[in-house]
Amino acid sequence: LFMKKLLALGVISFSLSASLAEARFFLGVEGGYEMSDTFVQAGNRGHVVWGSSAFENKARIDSWTAGANLGTEHQLNDLFGLRWYFGVNYGENTNQKLIFQIQYLDFQLGADALLNFVNTGSFAFGVFAGIGGNFSKGSFTGNFFKSTDETAHIAQAGFFGQVGLTFGLGEHNRIDLTARIPIMNVVLAEDGNPIYNPLRFTLGYKFIF
Repeated sequence: LFMKKLLALGVISFSLSASLAEARFFLGVEGGYEMSDTFVQAGNRGHVVWGSSAFENKARIDSWTAGANLGTEHQLNDLFGLRWYFGVNYGENTNQKLIFQIQYLDFQLGADALLNFVNTGSFAFGVFAGIGGNFSKGSFTGNFFKSTDETAHIAQAGFFGQVGLTFGLGEHNRIDLTARIPIMNVVLAEDGNPIYNPLRFTLGYKFIF
């Protein structure tokens, strides 16, 4: 019985290794929209905020985001796939007439599981879900607490989840519609300051080599 289990484990490991060996490298770009609330998210260094306060409606901020990513995609079979990626995004608020302005860089490392509902070889349609970690650095400039403008620096790290729809076009092209949801963020700045934890919605394109 032990030998049968060991043999089965070996077969599974070999199959997985063979699938992973067929990994395909990709480069991608994305752009989209972010929504958040910033007023109640300030805290001391080490302060943790769970989720997103995008619907607090106390100091709503709308932003655009654009980024690039790279990673590898692993098709386990016609239905299931995995991918990991590293990404960098830059963003600013969309309304430059607001009393505060935001600029930031966001670095992400994550992994997704893909499920194909349709996969003909020339066209694929499915969904994906994943989890990742991120580090963000940037600045808020505005008159939150004084009559004159002041700058608060953002430095934070956290975890996020994401879900979306994915479309495979031919052998090398993939289009993703993604919703990213913050799980938690922790303040890293020495003097505390705000946390920026938006909901992010993006349209992305990946070229798969």
